[in-house]
Amino acid sequence: MSYKHYYVGDSVLSTGDYEVHTGDCVELARVESKTYLGYYDNCQDAIRKASDIYPNVSGCKYCSPGCHRR
Repeated sequence: MSYKHYYVGDSVLSTGDYEVHTGDCVELARVESKTYLGYYDNCQDAIRKASDIYPNVSGCKYCSPGCHRR
């Protein structure tokens, strides 16, 4: 298992989703405001946590492709 730090961007995307990233994702550097979700071994747990904060959540297609919805 590979645990990673996960974050959710605080701005809604044009798709209507809030995007979840790992702490080492290159796309995370472009996110101006983010909320730390925790240290997980999979994106599904991070998505569940982010869903407690925002209604529509998707994983980043680069760092969390298994949780990317579009």
